[in-house]
This record gives sequence, C-alpha cells and structure tokens, in this order.
Amino acid sequence: MAEGWKSRTGFWRAGCGLAAAVLMLSLAAARAQSRLDMAPDPDQSRAEYERISQEITLSSERLAKLAADMATVKKDHASITAALIQSAMTEQKLGQDIEDIGAKLEGLKRDEQKIRASLAARRDVLAEVLAALQRMGLNPPPAILVKPEDALSSVRSAILLGAVVPELRQQTEILLAELKEQSRVTASI
Repeated sequence: MAEGWKSRTGFWRAGCGLAAAVLMLSLAAARAQSRLDMAPDPDQSRAEYERISQEITLSSERLAKLAADMATVKKDHASITAALIQSAMTEQKLGQDIEDIGAKLEGLKRDEQKIRASLAARRDVLAEVLAALQRMGLNPPPAILVKPEDALSSVRSAILLGAVVPELRQQTEILLAELKEQSRVTASI
C-alpha cells in the first residue's frame, strides 16, 4: 500500500508538473504574442519620429523668436530707462533754472521798487532842477559887461549860478543815472 500510495503521488506529481509546464509554455507564448502585438509598426514609428522632430524644430524656432523678442524688450527697456533718467535730469535742471530766474526776478523787482522810491523821494529835487532850468531859459542872467550899474547884480548872479549850477548838475546826473537804471531793470523784467 505504501508503494501504491507512492506511485499515485508520483503520478500525480508528474501530472501536476506537466500541467505546470504546459501552463508556463502557454503563458510564455501569450506573452510573446502580446509583445509582438505591442511591437510598433516601423512606418508608424517613422511618422511619430518625424512628427516629434517637427515639434522640436518648431519649438527651437519659437525659442529663437522668443529670445529675439526678449532681446528687443531688453533693448527697449534700456532705452526707456535712459530716456527716463535723461528727462529726470532735464526736469531737475529746468526746475533749478526756474528757481534761479525767479530769484533774479525778485531781486530785479526789489531794485525797481528801490529806484521808484528814490525817484519819488527826489521828486522835489527834480521839480526844483527843472524849474531852475526853465527860469534860466526864460530869464537868462545878464552879461557881465553890459552896463556898469548892473555890474554888481551881474557878479551876484554869476556867484549864485556858480554855486547853484554844480549842485544842479550833480543832482541831474544822479537822477539821470537812476532813470537809466530803472530803464535797465524794467527791460530785464
């Protein structure tokens, strides 16, 4: 019995081994078939390769175009930055020029006011000078050698004119200088 049992078990083992071998072979054949089915078609592979090559070429072209666009943008950015810096410097200079001109204008206005005040204060002197000149024009002093009886009055007139004329001349020169300065200041404003 023990031998029968062993022979059955041996037979059974041999049958299982054979079944396992057949199963393995059929699985290997199925796997090989599926691998053959999965193997790409050469025409399809070539078409796929060409499509990918075109995409790479297009991507390279796009990259080159984007790089050129970026270079243009950087160049534009640099020129805009330079223009902004230049305009800021120009604005600063013009602002300073405006301040300087404003200060100069204020100084000229002060000078004009001083000259006007000086002329207003000397209005009486100016009136006296003009009146004296007018009187001298209407009633000139007598000549020295006209009449012997008028000699004394002629000497007096000459002494008076000798004292008055230099003062009148000095006042006239001062007024003339102030009027010229006022004309210059007014023209500058």
